[in-house]
Amino acid sequence: PNPQSDADKAAYRLIGYGIAEVLALGRVDDKVADAYAAVDKTLGASDETLGRLAAFYKSRMKFDEARGTYRRYADKFEGQGLVAASYREQGQYDGAVDAYRQLVAQDAARAVRWKSELATTYRQAKKYAEAVAVYAELIAEDSANQNRWRWELATDRKSTRLNSSH
Repeated sequence: PNPQSDADKAAYRLIGYGIAEVLALGRVDDKVADAYAAVDKTLGASDETLGRLAAFYKSRMKFDEARGTYRRYADKFEGQGLVAASYREQGQYDGAVDAYRQLVAQDAARAVRWKSELATTYRQAKKYAEAVAVYAELIAEDSANQNRWRWELATDRKSTRLNSSH
């Protein structure tokens, strides 16, 4: 197949995704990656296709394969953010913290977003003092959203007091 028009390309992409999803539902797992690869081979690589493949891997609890797929994203920072999120999803907080810290250092345009994710990770790991420190940085750096960060900070300080009283 060689779809030419945008409409034909969109239809081909949807059909290809549908085939991959039917294979996944049918538990023909060894063919799912090939179905997504066929879409990319015909239409060119896309982060959307990679995201769908990574989601399939995660549905099978194959987080390392999912992270390898996220690392192939054209938008490297977005891919790295998804790697970090997958670590957090698994409760591997140290891996998530490392990935978010790299993003804060490397992606200045979205540093606030990554810091927020870092603070969330600390909160989920019950490392409230670390979360508080990150929210304090956000208050200083993101004046447009100070009230949001103050609320998060207050919530974490409350959690810190409750946690230390037990």
